[in-house]
Amino acid sequence: MKKIVKSIFSSKWFYGISITFLGVILTAIFSYNLLISVLSYLKNILINIFGFVLLVLNFGIKVWIIFLVLMSFCILFEIFSFIWQKPDWLKYNKDILKKWIWRWNYIKFGKKYEILDMVPYCPECDCNLLNRKDFIDVIAYCPKCLTEYEGDEIENEKEIESLILRKINKEEYGDKS
Repeated sequence: MKKIVKSIFSSKWFYGISITFLGVILTAIFSYNLLISVLSYLKNILINIFGFVLLVLNFGIKVWIIFLVLMSFCILFEIFSFIWQKPDWLKYNKDILKKWIWRWNYIKFGKKYEILDMVPYCPECDCNLLNRKDFIDVIAYCPKCLTEYEGDEIENEKEIESLILRKINKEEYGDKS
């Protein structure tokens, strides 16, 4: 129960509605001081709201014009979405580089894309490789087939990223799975 009450009082909607309600009450009190009854004040507010709604709904534009404008927006949206298509190489997010399988994502910063979340996978069983620190070295190992890679066998992420960028720039990414 406390969580519900706390969530209600911390809601932006609660503050918006309560401040609006407080404003109506204060205005009614000040209007009452000006010898205008509260009921007639609320009646005038409701009449004005209803009048505004009728004014908005009863505009003099023909329906075919509204339909034509909406269709124009839809056609323009389709044209621009076709023009601003994402590059084809964004589908290239998996490859065998050196001896491991690598998967990654892209993130857009302004007009540039950057490679993000590069993860190596075991070439034997396609399971995510994990790192473990030994006394001397870091060891990459596969939790499924228990294959271990240590020392010079561990691939450098910066080198792999460089190979990915080279393939993108030379359009050699072939299988875009």
